[in-house]
Parts: sequence; C-alpha cells; structure tokens
Amino acid sequence: MLDADAESKFDPKAFPIVYIQWRDHTVSAPVDGAWIELKDALKETGFIVVHEVGFLLKNTDTEIVIAACLSEDEGTKGLSTILPECVISMTQFKAEEQDGWS
Repeated sequence: MLDADAESKFDPKAFPIVYIQWRDHTVSAPVDGAWIELKDALKETGFIVVHEVGFLLKNTDTEIVIAACLSEDEGTKGLSTILPECVISMTQFKAEEQDGWS
C-alpha cells in the first residue's frame, strides 16, 4: 500500500485493459470440494467459455492474471488466474483508447 503522506503514483494505464475469452475447466469440480465417485466424475467433466474484461496484471508462459478492480491505494479485487493453454483469444485495448479514463 502507498504511504498516506507520499504523493500517489497510481496509474491504472500501467496495466492494459483486455478482453479475454478462456476455457474454465474448474466448473466440473464440486462446489464444496467434496470427493465424488469416479464414474460420476467421468460424466461431469467439461468446461465453460468465459468472457472477461479487466486489467492485465501478469502475462507469462505459465499464467495470465486479470484483475476486475484496482484501487488508488494499490489494492486489487476480483483476480482470475488463467492458464495460457486455456485462452481462446485476448484483445488488448490500445493506450489511446484509454485516454480520458481516470
């Protein structure tokens, strides 16, 4: 967090805004994390396609991290960690398209 007496250097434009489509394969897991029988697990596997817009915090060979919100005290909320193999497409907004956003 920033020091309350320090001048804030928060710049949301330091994190590109992206629209990403990705496959969420965790939806096949039981909500409560309970064990299920193997025969049921084989029937319930699958994924859904998620459409997400957010701030791109990290983009590496092993993970992509998107934040729904950034706060001026350097907080964040609503993180999604996505495996690159699950990405269908990702579009980054150009910096000039973000002009006037503050």
